[in-house]
Amino acid sequence: MKFKNKEQVKRWFRSLPVLTHELKLKIDFYTELSEIVAKMRDEKRKKDLAFYLEQINILRDQLLQASEDANQLMACLDPDERLVITAKYLRRMSWDSLECKLYYSRRQAFRIQARAFEKMINHEVKELIAA
Repeated sequence: MKFKNKEQVKRWFRSLPVLTHELKLKIDFYTELSEIVAKMRDEKRKKDLAFYLEQINILRDQLLQASEDANQLMACLDPDERLVITAKYLRRMSWDSLECKLYYSRRQAFRIQARAFEKMINHEVKELIAA
């Protein structure tokens, strides 16, 4: 997906923490299932185990891709832009918390965010879709 405007960039960053959390939960779920099935001696369960392990690998690949995409996008930013985007979208800080912790006024943080999003337009990332 190629970002065409700031709103697409913002939506992508807003969905990143939710997707990351969802993928980690699914990985944990399939890991637990695979551990249970691995203890069983039933031949039929070997197919189930292979399926669960395959799902874990797919989910880990998606998690890695999302992380690589975020790192690629952040690489084009200045340090102050990276700081604001990381605080707001990856650490999910409120604007009030951001003001207190980063010592930027809200207006200044908005300008930094807008500048960062502007730089990310025309960059390509994979769609954020949980399996």
